[in-house]
Amino acid sequence: MKHRILIIDDDPDIVEATKLFLEYNDFEVFSETDPGKGVASFIENKPSLVILDVMMDEPDEGFFFAKKFKKLDSESIIRPHTFSFLNM
Repeated sequence: MKHRILIIDDDPDIVEATKLFLEYNDFEVFSETDPGKGVASFIENKPSLVILDVMMDEPDEGFFFAKKFKKLDSESIIRPHTFSFLNM
């Protein structure tokens, strides 16, 4: 059985790049760019890992959703992340 991973990030480019990498490495991946839809996907798909953007519409919105996911399912691993890019 493949491990199920949910990616929630408001940047579609990051979602797509991460999803492609994980699928290439034989993970079953679900993704959302809307945090509200991410909650529904979390409930429906029951992932073993959630990769969650920390800063979405609000600076700490990712932490709010991480707490919400933990209340829904304490077994899933919630991994908040943030990506930074420097233009040089």
